[in-house]
Amino acid sequence: MRALDYKSVSTVAIHVDNLITKGHLKKRDKSARSLEVLTPVTVVSNTTSQVTKVQEKWLVDLVESRFKEYDEEPDGKKRDDLFVLVGALHVLGLDAAATAFKSRLPKS
Repeated sequence: MRALDYKSVSTVAIHVDNLITKGHLKKRDKSARSLEVLTPVTVVSNTTSQVTKVQEKWLVDLVESRFKEYDEEPDGKKRDDLFVLVGALHVLGLDAAATAFKSRLPKS
């Protein structure tokens, strides 16, 4: 309680109840000191999910705005962000957009 700077025991109780509900903890025999940590469940993500056209347009527009910001006021952090964004487009499977933006990346 002190480590997390909680002022009330009820706050801790709420968190414990939430962890029980989510399946991270188990309470045995209705005893206050019977908490058991359960083995974490691995969540498998759906790898076949595709980016919708609306999402793709939003992402491309966002990257385009970042390129415009860099063109207006170039700096090292903005440049690094552009490389990350173009890489993210590639990872998301938006190869056409990634290729188009890749040619616009600043040299050096």
